[in-house]
Amino acid sequence: MSINYFIFTILLISILFIYIFSPKSEVGLINGSDFNDIVFNDFNLSRLTQNGLKMQLKSDVVQKMKKEYKLFNVKLNMKNDNKELEKITSDEVIIKESNYIKLVSNVKYEKIDNIQIIGEDMLYDIKTQKLSSKKNFKLLSKNIAMRGKGFVYYNKLEKFKSKNIRATLKRSL
Repeated sequence: MSINYFIFTILLISILFIYIFSPKSEVGLINGSDFNDIVFNDFNLSRLTQNGLKMQLKSDVVQKMKKEYKLFNVKLNMKNDNKELEKITSDEVIIKESNYIKLVSNVKYEKIDNIQIIGEDMLYDIKTQKLSSKKNFKLLSKNIAMRGKGFVYYNKLEKFKSKNIRATLKRSL
């Protein structure tokens, strides 16, 4: 009987030793919920939007989190009859809902043959083709260079709203 108690005591001490000296995160023991669900490399997606445009999304890495997707080194193209209309690039993108894309860092929006908008932390609505930001931005076109803080750009209406801007008009040759 004393051998069984001895073995039981050794097992109990071993379990306690493993528990005490196992690696822990700052919050507590590491468990499966601390990790991302799925990671994709070299991700490509093509689909038709509700307004009939073909959207092509390319990303080096996609992480599927519990309630959102994080994409890195992203290129997004919107086409109509294989003619490129819009192009967006960003170092990091977050998608929480199917119609909204949050462009986090190093964002460049281009409407082909028209304008470029460069900045950080923008929100793009795929359904309405509206791009907005509350951060500093730079807008470039053939005849104007503009800087400001906060804007809303309605692509379908070709309407741009902003406050606190500085603009430079370029001479046409």
